Amino acid sequence: MSHSSVCRSSLKLLGCCVLVLLATGICVAQTDGTTLLMDDGPFEGEYLLTWTGGQPLFEIFGSTDASNLTDPENKLGETTGRAWDDKPPVGGIYFYRITGPCLVDPPERCDGVDNDCDGTVDGPGSESSCGLANADPVCTSGNCAIDSCNPGFDDCDAVAATGCEVDLDIDPANCGTCNFACNLDHAVALCGSGMCDIDSCDAGFEDCDAEPTNGCETSLSTLSDCGSCGTPCSLTNASSSCATGSCLINSCDPGFEDCDALDANGCESDTDNDPANCGSCGFACSVPNASASCAAGACTVQSCNPNFWDINADPADGCEYACTFLSSIDFPDDAFVDANCDGIDGDVANAIFVSVTGSDAWPGTMAQPKRFIQSGIDTANTAGKHVYISNGTYFESPHLLSGTSIHGGYNQAANWSRSNVNVTAIQGGTTGLYCGSQTGIIVDRLTVRSGDATSPGASSYALRFNNCSSVTVNSSRLEAGRGGNGSSGSNGSSGSNGNTGGNGQFGCEESSLFCGGCSRPVGGSGGNGGSSCFANRGGQGGGPGLNTSNGSTGGSGTGPAGNGGVGGNCDRATTGSCGSYGACYGGLSGQNGGDGFAGSDGSGGVQFGTLGTSTYSTASGVAGNNGTDGGGGGGGGGGHGGNNDCDSYGSAGGGGGGAGCRGSLGSQGSGGGGSFAAWIYGGSGVRFESCELVTDNGGAGGAGGTGGTGGTGGSGGSGWFYGGAGEQDDGGCGGFGGQGGTGGRGGHGGGGGGGPSVGIVFNNCPTCAELTNTFILGNGGTGGVSNSNRGDNGLRTFVYNY
Repeated sequence: MSHSSVCRSSLKLLGCCVLVLLATGICVAQTDGTTLLMDDGPFEGEYLLTWTGGQPLFEIFGSTDASNLTDPENKLGETTGRAWDDKPPVGGIYFYRITGPCLVDPPERCDGVDNDCDGTVDGPGSESSCGLANADPVCTSGNCAIDSCNPGFDDCDAVAATGCEVDLDIDPANCGTCNFACNLDHAVALCGSGMCDIDSCDAGFEDCDAEPTNGCETSLSTLSDCGSCGTPCSLTNASSSCATGSCLINSCDPGFEDCDALDANGCESDTDNDPANCGSCGFACSVPNASASCAAGACTVQSCNPNFWDINADPADGCEYACTFLSSIDFPDDAFVDANCDGIDGDVANAIFVSVTGSDAWPGTMAQPKRFIQSGIDTANTAGKHVYISNGTYFESPHLLSGTSIHGGYNQAANWSRSNVNVTAIQGGTTGLYCGSQTGIIVDRLTVRSGDATSPGASSYALRFNNCSSVTVNSSRLEAGRGGNGSSGSNGSSGSNGNTGGNGQFGCEESSLFCGGCSRPVGGSGGNGGSSCFANRGGQGGGPGLNTSNGSTGGSGTGPAGNGGVGGNCDRATTGSCGSYGACYGGLSGQNGGDGFAGSDGSGGVQFGTLGTSTYSTASGVAGNNGTDGGGGGGGGGGHGGNNDCDSYGSAGGGGGGAGCRGSLGSQGSGGGGSFAAWIYGGSGVRFESCELVTDNGGAGGAGGTGGTGGTGGSGGSGWFYGGAGEQDDGGCGGFGGQGGTGGRGGHGGGGGGGPSVGIVFNNCPTCAELTNTFILGNGGTGGVSNSNRGDNGLRTFVYNY
């Protein structure tokens, strides 16, 4: 085989050195510092491939087709050395390709390639290719990076290609460190040696703390640094402001003004307290009857002239009240003297005020009075004060409390002045004003009215005291309403009537042969008494005699009863109840029953009842008593027997009539209620001075009830003439039963006493009779009527000591 060869081409493919052999023979191929040699091998037909450069592992490819030379099926093998022995096919063109991981391309650069094929990618010296400004470069993963910046420089844009582009010593935007800008307040900044500093301050600002980091921090238009560092702006009594370096008055403090128009001395005038500039500049105070002062910007009274007083606290009229001071103690008096010159008769500081235009939610001052007297009393008692009441009518019934006096006669509309024309009236219920177990009280200049009593027997009390002591009622009018009428007593019920006695049976023949036969006739039964006294019955009628025998005597009735009639007797000299038939006589009639007694009548009520601990008890009448029941009538006697031709029975006697029952009692009329201007029970030291005590009429007494009538006694039963068969009529007839007795009527109730009309009623009150008062009295109530004893008219008197 010829060893000549032709090198057609050599090329660099995918970082590999490729040698294409067009014919057998020796060929040399070079590419980028790598040399491939081909020479005859040790055996016939073999060739030896050798090469320099590159890095193992080497792959050897061979093929007659250059287009698919590196296909896997054309791979001949691998080697870590740099030689390969191969025997290609004979004839034609055959291509070889040697590949390896490294292609020599010095010098070593920072590009992710082992340029010098020393086995190290981006090996030592590769960073020299970077060329970064102001920096020591480093090659990392085929990229140039900054290892460190030169002193005073930094990579502030984080772009390696620009190197350490910033001079931190002088760059105001990156002074001392990246992105630290020298933005100083109110200043033009510079950077020197990596530190921010002030080049110049803005107009109106200064670096007062000599600290450049906070710039020109101080405004020279503040109150603490006005015009220059540390120069304060603080004007007297003013809110100050600093403008263009000058200290000015912004506004004056409340109560002060800049009356001289100078900023330097601030707001120098105290308009709250300066009488020459009171409330505003140049306004001088002047008040009548007083020396003036200024307070809170308004002219006030500093002190009143002698015998003048500032009552209304209105500086416009100064000390408007002329008064001569007499005493620091001022009780309301009948002369209406203001002794302590506080503007009213009495002591303003020691009073709770009441007015019909007030409110109980208010404290009870002159300006805010209470609405009701009771509220005033309760509040005053707690505070240790007394009650002053304006004119008008108060619809209530107050209860007095110890130590708390009540005074009327004031007029709120006239600054609580007091006079006789101011009427303070209390319109209560049946009690106008009440005091229960209290002491140390004055009731002064009041009109106290109690309402008319409408309940039966109720009384009306203008003033009612129960065990109260040391109470004075002064210059007051006490008007009691009318007493309530008493109730009428109920009428008694009538007694029931007695029942009629039964009739005796007819006489009859009782023989043999041609005469008739019969049983002995029976006497009539006695009638029962009325329904409430049915036991008071009449006697049984007597049975008749037979042949020559006498009839039986009739039975006696019960109760105050009549006796039975005697039976018929042929030997009697007197005729019986039916005359004579032959020689024999009929039975006598029974006696009538006794009548019941009438009940006693009740007495009438007296002119004054009794004095209870709290109220008046009326003088009622007394009820009547019940009547008594009547007695039953006696039974009639039986007739004598007969014996003319035939034996026969006489007729039986009639039964006695039943008793009439008693009438029930009439109840009493109740007493009328009283009309009392003042009712005083117990206690001591109660006085009335210069008072009018006015009463109305006492209530009329109630009528006494009428007693019920007694029941009528029942009639006796009849005895009969002989009534047998045949012509024989000689048997005696039976006697008639006696009439039942009439029941007694019930007693009539007494009429109630009329209610009293009394100015003052008292019990255990010696001073109550010490009077300098006027009385205007109504009449005592009319006594209640009765069928027997009417009630007395009620007592009418100024004073009654029970």
